[in-house]
Amino acid sequence: MNNMTLIGRLAADPEIRTSKSGSEICVFTVASDQKRGDGTDFFKCYAWGQQGANINKWFRKGKPIMLDGYMQSRKWTNKQGVELTLWEFNTSSWGFVPADKTEQKPEPQQSGTALPSEDDLPF
Repeated sequence: MNNMTLIGRLAADPEIRTSKSGSEICVFTVASDQKRGDGTDFFKCYAWGQQGANINKWFRKGKPIMLDGYMQSRKWTNKQGVELTLWEFNTSSWGFVPADKTEQKPEPQQSGTALPSEDDLPF
């Protein structure tokens, strides 16, 4: 079964394109760090119809995203006669990823007024 979950950050803003048949496709690249910290993998991703429109609406470069879908390969021969293979990720569903702690807003600062101790409360 070809099923994959991909979590990463958008490497660039998504683009909406129109296929030859008139369908809208959202095209975007997701950067995902390798588990052992050996580098980063980049995945060319596609989302069709309303899913693609929503990704284009809610996500921009650098934002984290979670995708479910499948990988598909395309093969062709270039002008030099070399056979090439391109792997693409086709999105079935997507979701928001909570922001890192470094991206969260700082906790509100306490005012200079101290709270009364329990002994000072009238009840």
